[in-house]
Amino acid sequence: MEIRFDGSNKIGDIVTAFPGASNLFKAHRIDFCCGGNEPLGSVLQLKGIDEPSFLASLQESFASWQQRQHEARDWREAGLSEMIDHIVTKHHAYLQAELPLLSEFVTKVLRVHGHHEEEGDRLVKLHTLFHQMKTELEQHLIVEESVVFPLIQAYEAAPSAEQLAGTLQKVDELESDHSQVGDLLKEMRAVTSDYTLPDGACRTYTVTFQKLVELESDLFEHIHLENNVLFQRLAELSASEKETLSAPLRALMQEHIPLREQMEQFYAIAQQIGATDGIADWTASLFVLKEMVRAFVRELEPHSAKEEDILFPMVARFVGYETGPVAVMEFEHEQAKLHLQQYLEAVSALVLGTTVSATAAADIAADLIEAYHILTGHFMKEETVLFPMAQRLFTPIEMEELAAKFNALSIHSVS
Repeated sequence: MEIRFDGSNKIGDIVTAFPGASNLFKAHRIDFCCGGNEPLGSVLQLKGIDEPSFLASLQESFASWQQRQHEARDWREAGLSEMIDHIVTKHHAYLQAELPLLSEFVTKVLRVHGHHEEEGDRLVKLHTLFHQMKTELEQHLIVEESVVFPLIQAYEAAPSAEQLAGTLQKVDELESDHSQVGDLLKEMRAVTSDYTLPDGACRTYTVTFQKLVELESDLFEHIHLENNVLFQRLAELSASEKETLSAPLRALMQEHIPLREQMEQFYAIAQQIGATDGIADWTASLFVLKEMVRAFVRELEPHSAKEEDILFPMVARFVGYETGPVAVMEFEHEQAKLHLQQYLEAVSALVLGTTVSATAAADIAADLIEAYHILTGHFMKEETVLFPMAQRLFTPIEMEELAAKFNALSIHSVS
């Protein structure tokens, strides 16, 4: 059913039906909180604001909001640039408009209601979490619009494996940002008990929670479009190029699959270490995670040996060791192994019976989180840059040499 606002509607009723109206009221210094029972027409007349013009703006904003709620489009069929334009004009524009306003709302609610014993703690936490998310999102949008989206558009205009590889490296960083925002949204919902309002909440309090729910909904759609559609399409384009790899290189790439699965498992636990309230001693969690990491290292070592002892030296015949991809790959191997070893040593050094605080546990787990990020980016670089490069550089005879050396190493490892 279509809603049409007019001057007889009470200001508070308008904001209840359409939370976004609060932006327009705020811009014209119209009190929708304590003055929420006043008819809109009377307030406009008192302030000397042209009623037809104001109602037209209100109706236009409401129509745009309704379109966002009900829009249906299969973005899998759209061009990459078209999709980027949609993300920027709909979701980025929404965040750029709403985040500063929500900052004022969240701060006002804290200032007015934060002294209440039952509400103060959760409002302080909400204020902290929201502003942490606001900062991350503002920086994230800058990177997307100034770096990553232009890279994607350049690739669409002139496709190349090198352009795609460079783009995917940046995409990995964006997906990490998205995970952090998702975690903050969950925390905000938790501290507010699913945005449950206290009895007798004023209109500002009510609108703030309504707008936070709307922000969450828009972010879910926004992140879904990027992670599961835009970025996934880029990954599929990259995968189509990998299909031309010869058998030994394909085998290396297949080994990444179980390694990634193990990494995701220990990373998920490492992120929680020290982050949950009510746990005084994290020793047991660290030791459980230690066994997972040891199992991962056992699987990683033979894979690394194939690359460090065989593949890297063969690629270096063409590109050298000192600079370029081989130097980068070897450095990342060293760094990832260092962080994994530091974690294992730190946990092994714990004395049985000692208590490990949340802060100390998080510091220990930080090595695993760093190793995860290094290896995630490293695998992607290998799959999109190094392996395709080796495919182009190696002659059929050299590819046979690579396969024979891999086979000999495997036989030696088993024996």
